[in-house]
Amino acid sequence: MQFHDHLLEHYKRLYYFELDRKDKINSNVHLPMTIVALSIGAVSFFINNLPSLAANDNWPIIFYFFLSCSVVSIILSVYLIFKTYTGYGYEYVSSTADIDNYVNELQKFNSEAGKKTRVDIQEKFLSLLLKQYCKCATTNSENNDKKAAYFRKSSISIMTAVVLIGITAFPFFATHYNSSPKVQRIEIVNFKEITMAKDKKDKDDSTKTTVSVRPASPSQKHEPVLPAEPKTKKVQESAKPKEIRFLSEEKK
Repeated sequence: MQFHDHLLEHYKRLYYFELDRKDKINSNVHLPMTIVALSIGAVSFFINNLPSLAANDNWPIIFYFFLSCSVVSIILSVYLIFKTYTGYGYEYVSSTADIDNYVNELQKFNSEAGKKTRVDIQEKFLSLLLKQYCKCATTNSENNDKKAAYFRKSSISIMTAVVLIGITAFPFFATHYNSSPKVQRIEIVNFKEITMAKDKKDKDDSTKTTVSVRPASPSQKHEPVLPAEPKTKKVQESAKPKEIRFLSEEKK
């Protein structure tokens, strides 16, 4: 195997190595994005239940300080994840159609050119692959280095945000515990004596109650009342006037 063949094989491995490295970095971004989403949910819970600054203790001030740090850390994490995932131009070797077209053009050139100007098609083909593998591997390596650096920074920022949210929870719950109204305790002493005294009082009240009996009133005699005379009934006649005159003439 010649030197160019070794060099071509080396550049080819570097080219595919950088492509695999890119895919691994992109797949590793999914977990930080999930943690950021959960962190945003926790911060939203804190914001929806903000404690009052009117409290006498220092817990609300500590809470707002760490909450602000958590928000800044989450925003920084989102920015770093965005820079990790986007904004890179990766290079790839030419497609098989383009390479095949290039080889055909070389063959056409050799058929039309003289012997002195003819080129070695195999050497041109290997030289093309060597240049493209070298260029693509170099560009992709630079992109992956930047991508990996942003990924490390985003991981540190996310871990910081998680720690700050955990610290924020302590003053949050402490503030709500101190601001909650205290339940008053009522202690009953000598419950048995109180019950006995109440029963005795109820018994005394029952003996003092008197039953008032209303004397029956003597029966009174009522004077008889004359019944009212019946009234006459007025009935509307159903016969017509002509029929009435006819009946009166017959009687005559």
